[in-house]
Amino acid sequence: MGKLFDPSGRCRVPELIFLLPPQQEQPGPWEDFFGLSAARSLVSCARRRPVPILASAGAVIFVGAQKENRFCLPNTRFLLHEPRGGVGGSVSDIQLQAEQISIMRERFHRIFANATGQTEKKIAKDMDRDFWLNTDEALDYGLLGKVISSADELA
Repeated sequence: MGKLFDPSGRCRVPELIFLLPPQQEQPGPWEDFFGLSAARSLVSCARRRPVPILASAGAVIFVGAQKENRFCLPNTRFLLHEPRGGVGGSVSDIQLQAEQISIMRERFHRIFANATGQTEKKIAKDMDRDFWLNTDEALDYGLLGKVISSADELA
C-alpha cells in the first residue's frame, strides 16, 4: 500500500461537514484520517462511494459512514491490519514512536469494534496480521451495509 501524505485528510473534513463536492482524493496522515472518519459519522447522509479495494486508512474512512451508507461493488476486497510505520532516531524517540503506534492500534480496535459490532478482542486478534475479506465476509463481519451492482441502487 502507498505512503500517507499530509494535506488531503485535513481538507476533507470541512467538505464532509458542509457536504461540498469532493476534490480529488489523496491520502493524508493518520490523524487526518481519524478526523475524516469522525466527520463522516456526523453527517447522516454521508455515503462511501464504491471502490474495488478498501484497505488500511481507506477502511478507517469507510467505517466512518453509517452502516446503511457503506456500499461496495461485488468484487471489492477489504484489508484490515495493525498500524505500520517506520521509526527512527534516538532510542528515546523510537520508544515514543512505538508507544504512539500502540495507542493508534487501540484506536483502530475501538473504531472497528464500534462500526462492526465485533468485540475489541476479536478485532485485535483479526488485525494482528493482514486480515483480508471479500464482500460476503465483510457483510457478515459488519464492515459493509450493502453490495451494489449499479448506480441505481444508490438512489
